[in-house]
Amino acid sequence: MKRREGYSLLEVIIALAIFSIAIFPILSVYPSIFKMSEKADQNEEVSRLAFTMIDYVKSRGYNNLKIIVDNNGGTYSGKYVFKKDSLESTAYIIDTSVSGYQNFESDFNLTTTASGIDHLFILSSKSVDLSKTVIYLRLDKKGVGLEGGNKYYNPLTDKEEDTYPGYDEYIYGSVIIGTGDANSNNITGKEKEYFLTFVVSPIENWGN
Repeated sequence: MKRREGYSLLEVIIALAIFSIAIFPILSVYPSIFKMSEKADQNEEVSRLAFTMIDYVKSRGYNNLKIIVDNNGGTYSGKYVFKKDSLESTAYIIDTSVSGYQNFESDFNLTTTASGIDHLFILSSKSVDLSKTVIYLRLDKKGVGLEGGNKYYNPLTDKEEDTYPGYDEYIYGSVIIGTGDANSNNITGKEKEYFLTFVVSPIENWGN
């Protein structure tokens, strides 16, 4: 008897059906994986933007920040919106034309007279559309004096002291980045908000 070679149409259909059943759960996972990856990338980018904002603030030095906070009654707060820089497609600058939002550069005395430079406060992002983003910054001055008769060992003077001489007020800051749809219940007015806090001590005194 001659051996049969190849497969019948029915066998091919059955094999394809089995393959489809086996591969479908794997394929259905891919959209979720892509979505999770996209969200992780956005979270990482937003975190980077928040740290960049903090770097700009700290670059002013403690004394300048203290003056800014004192001039605003002990608490500075500002909300900023952005627009694309005409010179660079991934760069964004403060949009001062929108009513109700502050100008970070003027508030923090970030000015320049260098030829061809219009802005010192520039954020760059490829995965986050900063033209649809709001950044909120708050700075508060807090005392850190000791309570009671406890002594504090000051490593700078190598002595025990009752207070932190010259270091009794720290500046506590928070950055909130708002993205997504509008939400009036949130401080940035955006649906999603990302928080990051930081501290500036008097020893961090540099800049002008």
